[in-house]
Amino acid sequence: MTWLCSKKHGYTLIELIVVLLLISIALGLTLMSVAKGINHGSLKETTKELSSVMRYAKNKAQILGTDMTVMINLDEKYYTFDGKKKELSDKFYIKVNDPLKGEINIGKWEAVFYLEGGSSGGEVVLSDGQNTYNITIDPLVGSVINKVE
Repeated sequence: MTWLCSKKHGYTLIELIVVLLLISIALGLTLMSVAKGINHGSLKETTKELSSVMRYAKNKAQILGTDMTVMINLDEKYYTFDGKKKELSDKFYIKVNDPLKGEINIGKWEAVFYLEGGSSGGEVVLSDGQNTYNITIDPLVGSVINKVE
């Protein structure tokens, strides 16, 4: 008599489609947030790397007793120091706030670190449209400071 009382167990096609749709939406949202984090990470790493090069230039100027220059090409998005060139991502917007010339968006800009410890000063702004990082160079002591805006 158990065969009269047995029920079929399982899921309908509609239920399976709804579950797959929910999983797809959740996966899509997760991938978007991960991709945003990857882009943010590369901007953060680029800012750290550029500020490290500037700190190295300051220290090298004091050790060797000669002025050192870090040049940033805002048009072609790269910087050079000590004969080495480093490309910057095309995704980044770069501008410079120069203490004498004001805001610079095009051309080349040089941060000079003097043998006495000072610098030409200025601020480099790197942005990816969502996040902005500032590298501030103190003209009196040549210190290089990163800030998140």
